[in-house]
Amino acid sequence: MESRLGFMICLATLGCAGFLAHSAQSRLDAGAGKERFREFMYLPSGRALKISAFGFDAPLADSLYIKTLIYYSDNMRARMKKERSAQHKYLFQAFDVITNLNPRYYHAYYYGGLLLSAAGKPDLAIKILEKGLGQYPQDWQLHMHLATTADMQLKDRALALKHYGQAIRCPGVPSTIIDAWAGMQAEGMLDAPVEKRLDFQIAVWRDALKDPNHRREFRDHAERMLARMETARLMIKLTDAARRFIEIRKRPPASLEELAGSEFFSAPVYQFIPGDRLVMAPDGEIVSMALAEDALNASLAEFDKAIAQYKKKKKHPPFSLWQLYIEDHTKQKPIHPLAKFGYRLEYDMVQDRAVEIKPNKGK
Repeated sequence: MESRLGFMICLATLGCAGFLAHSAQSRLDAGAGKERFREFMYLPSGRALKISAFGFDAPLADSLYIKTLIYYSDNMRARMKKERSAQHKYLFQAFDVITNLNPRYYHAYYYGGLLLSAAGKPDLAIKILEKGLGQYPQDWQLHMHLATTADMQLKDRALALKHYGQAIRCPGVPSTIIDAWAGMQAEGMLDAPVEKRLDFQIAVWRDALKDPNHRREFRDHAERMLARMETARLMIKLTDAARRFIEIRKRPPASLEELAGSEFFSAPVYQFIPGDRLVMAPDGEIVSMALAEDALNASLAEFDKAIAQYKKKKKHPPFSLWQLYIEDHTKQKPIHPLAKFGYRLEYDMVQDRAVEIKPNKGK
């Protein structure tokens, strides 16, 4: 009974002491300003800590990692922006020491780069991410963090493209990353002919499909993208041939078969997209019905979003889709992908959405 009572008294004493110590530390922290994190100023290098860790490098790295996250959290609550900026400089020092203690500490590289970037230190974020890539050169997420930081914060497009390009060749990379990279590259080729840009994107997707390590979902997406790019390139070639046919023979081709067998094209017309159908407009433009449907669905979704935003702001529906475009509520022109065949886009006030109007075959 006496031993139990003594244990309870000891436990209560320790609890009170801990509470008083925490209260005292909180008061000290509240008034200490820059001294709040002074222990990080004197943090030894990772090499020095390795010597004193006596083989417990990884546990020490774990402990310092947790303390660094707490440090960052407290730092974000600092009242003055100037104080936050002054304290953020210790973040890199801490993550550098952690990764010196344990060079394979993946989360220290990943979240170190993320936190340094969020703290407005993109140069230091890139430095820790590059250090991580020295250990994990095939990790697409580290490449992507570095590329995004370089592009969005440092405005270094060359460095961003370099790491986007390396990310798309890493195992397990999502297909959306390749979409983004191919789009960025195409932006740099705006002065080049459309066919040349398509050739580049086709090469990107073909290169991606060579990697046998990609998941089935990735390969399916890549094959769909490749089929659409190749169809778009075929449309350009056929359109050019049809217009030369009209210019020389003074009439449009009677069919795609006649065009494909003429001296203006003389090549088989492949169907890259299953179930697709190529049609010819009166001016000779060749249109893929599958690509037109993709473009139509994207346009309808964009206009439905613009209609909802307009109503929320103006408290009444728009009069037309052209009003949304003219008043800069959307960048999308209300022109149907098959406008040359008599199709239109209009705003249906009853359904409260953008709709497709098909040509009246009876007229």
